[in-house]
Amino acid sequence: FTKTIMSRTVSILTASSNSGFQCLQDLLAYRGDLNLKVKAAFRTEARANEYMGKLKADADKSKVDVVLGVDALKKESLTDALAGSDMAVLVTPHDPSATFARDSEMCLNMVEAAVASGTVKHIVYVGSWTVVAPDQVKAIAARFVPTEERLAKLGGNPTFTSLRSGFFNQNFAGMMGGMAKEGKISWPNVKIPSVDPRDMGSVAAAICTTPTFAATHGGKHYQICGPAVMSSAEVVAEISQGLGKEIVYEEVPLAAFLDKIPFPPIREIFEGLQTNPDLIPFSKDTELVTGKPARALRDWVKENPAPFQ
Repeated sequence: FTKTIMSRTVSILTASSNSGFQCLQDLLAYRGDLNLKVKAAFRTEARANEYMGKLKADADKSKVDVVLGVDALKKESLTDALAGSDMAVLVTPHDPSATFARDSEMCLNMVEAAVASGTVKHIVYVGSWTVVAPDQVKAIAARFVPTEERLAKLGGNPTFTSLRSGFFNQNFAGMMGGMAKEGKISWPNVKIPSVDPRDMGSVAAAICTTPTFAATHGGKHYQICGPAVMSSAEVVAEISQGLGKEIVYEEVPLAAFLDKIPFPPIREIFEGLQTNPDLIPFSKDTELVTGKPARALRDWVKENPAPFQ
C-alpha cells in the first residue's frame, strides 16, 4: 500500500499584514500529510526581507516562494502571486493615503485575479464583523460588504470562506494606551469581543491545511474573536495583567465618551453599541476551526506593551 501525498499551493496576499504573516508562519510550521507550498506576496523587497526575517525557528522556508511587486490597485501585479495556486488567502488591504475609499476596490481586484487564475479552488477572505451591521457602521462596513457580495455570487467556483474579525486588540492600544500610562482608564461600560489579529491568520492556515477544505469550510462565515465577551472593566483588568501593573478602571457615560472620539468610523461603532450592546458578534469559531483556544488580550498586551507604557 502506497500512501498518496496531496500537494497544495497557497497564496497569501499580503504576507506583511498581521493576519497574513501569522498565516504564513503557521503554514511554514505545518508538518502534516500535505505537500504544502506557499506563495508569500509582498509589495517591496524591503518588506519581504523584514517579515521573512521575523519567522520563527520552526518555519520551513524551503516551502515558500516570495513574490514581490504586488499592489492590489494594479491588477496586473496580482497575476504572478496567484498563478498555479490552489488556495488564496486575501487580506483586506488599507491605503492610508486614501482613507477607506479604495479598500473595497483593492479587495475586489484580488478576488477577480484569483478567479482569473484558473487554478484557485478556494478563497479565504479576511474581513470584518461590520458586514452584519452595515447600516450602523457604514464607514467600516463599506470596506468589506462589496467583497462578501461578490464572493456570494461566485457559485462555488471557486468556493470561499469569510473570516469576520471582532474588535482588534490594537484598537485598545490606540484608544486606551495614553490613559494606561497615567494609571487610570476612563471608558464607557460596553461589551467587546476583541480579537488578536494573529487568530485570523491561524484560522486561515487551519482552513488551508484541511484536506476537505471545500466540504468543511466552503460558504462558511466565521466570526473570529477572543475567548470571551468582556466588559470594559474586564478589558482593563486584562491590560493590567498583561503589563504586570495595576490600572484603575473608571466608568464614564457612553454619550459623553462619544464626543471625545476623533475618528468618525470608530465613533459609529460606539454609537451602535449605545443602541445595541450586543452589536459586535461573539462566537467560538476560532477554537472550532483551529482546535486551540483563541489568544487572550492579556497575552497580546504582554507582547506589545509599548503603547500602554
